[in-house]
Amino acid sequence: MCAFNWRSGIGTDYRTGQKELFPRRPKYGARTKRRGSLTREQLLKLAKPEERLQIDIIEFLRLVVPHCIVKSTINEGARNAIGHQLAVLRGLWPGWPDIDLYNFEDGKWALHVLELKVPPNILTGNQESFRRMAAERGVPRAGVTSIDDVVAALTMWGIKMREVVLARDSPRSS
Repeated sequence: MCAFNWRSGIGTDYRTGQKELFPRRPKYGARTKRRGSLTREQLLKLAKPEERLQIDIIEFLRLVVPHCIVKSTINEGARNAIGHQLAVLRGLWPGWPDIDLYNFEDGKWALHVLELKVPPNILTGNQESFRRMAAERGVPRAGVTSIDDVVAALTMWGIKMREVVLARDSPRSS
């Protein structure tokens, strides 16, 4: 690995301290020149529809239920077979819903889960088996496709919400 001066094209090898004209490329994770990070808008353009929905719902929940712990579970993504097996060993539960909501009420914690769906709104086999298991164990679960569905689920579960004015509801947005 080496420190590379981009102007002169000369790098210094960390191990030997010698100057090199064409240094070896640093390994993944090595200190490299930082390119900067993307803005929120740029990230949202790169996100898939369900990811955008998840971001909106997480932000909404953090506003309206600040007394709850809101946690996202990222179960999807491209993995090879070995990566999937390692993830399962590390605690991945295929079919676990996208958002966990931990509510402290009456001196104890209660878990509520939200499964996000965008069209075609089809549960996978793992999601269906989790749905059955949650129903058997009394874990409140809701399938949601919008913030309005989230409000309906929170109301149905009896979770107190703080009133907020959404941009789409404000007089200036019309």
